[in-house]
Amino acid sequence: MQLPSEGPGWQAVRVSRNRHWGHPATIAFVQDLAGRARAQAFPDLWIGDLAQPRGGPMPWGHASHQNGLDVDVWLDLRPKPRMPEAAREELTIPSLVLPEGDAVDPARWTARHATLIRLAAEAQGVDRLLVNPAIKRRLCADHRGEPWLRRVRPWRGHDSHMHVRL
Repeated sequence: MQLPSEGPGWQAVRVSRNRHWGHPATIAFVQDLAGRARAQAFPDLWIGDLAQPRGGPMPWGHASHQNGLDVDVWLDLRPKPRMPEAAREELTIPSLVLPEGDAVDPARWTARHATLIRLAAEAQGVDRLLVNPAIKRRLCADHRGEPWLRRVRPWRGHDSHMHVRL
């Protein structure tokens, strides 16, 4: 199924790549997460890559996004007005991790980031959720022992988005 380019609580980014196709469960996850985030007064979520039509390897990057069970959700909590698709092609999302990569940036990281990650990790059908190791360390420091953390795994490169695998 194709994820619509926007819906209640989300806006798909870089739509021209044609990477917003997924299993019906993945589309339902995006819609559910956006609705639950919206109910907690989060701004619209930027939704990145899912998969190509009919799956398969992408021309570059995202080797795991082949079967329609993966989705990237940007961790940008700034207010977002509704934007036309063309304006969502080249977005700059700041990293939540310090340049050295050893910790989250205290000027950008907030407890709301952890709340959004928890909302995704607790969603039905989620197998695992990948974030930068510095983000995982911060989550473990702040939420030690909480069951949802078992689904959150450290993975390099995920410093401004979470990769959710159903």
